[in-house]
Amino acid sequence: MYDRTLAIYCFIDDLPEGHAAQRGVGIVIGLSVSLAFTRIISNLLYNVSATDPVTFAGVTAISSVVALLACYIPARRAMRIAPMIALRYE
Repeated sequence: MYDRTLAIYCFIDDLPEGHAAQRGVGIVIGLSVSLAFTRIISNLLYNVSATDPVTFAGVTAISSVVALLACYIPARRAMRIAPMIALRYE
């Protein structure tokens, strides 16, 4: 119980400092590049404008969830291993 609680606190403490900042930078770069290429892709889209806010919000939300899962799944796996066993293999 103690190991799992400690791992959850470490995950929560680490997330805002490193992974959230990287995710934010990635979203800002991705949105700016996609807005820059709207003229190029406007001829390929049917029944949707190139700057559709619902589409941009949906893609941003999906990429945020994927990034959060990419941080959470390894932390969840690390919670299953006892710290002394992990340190013994290093």
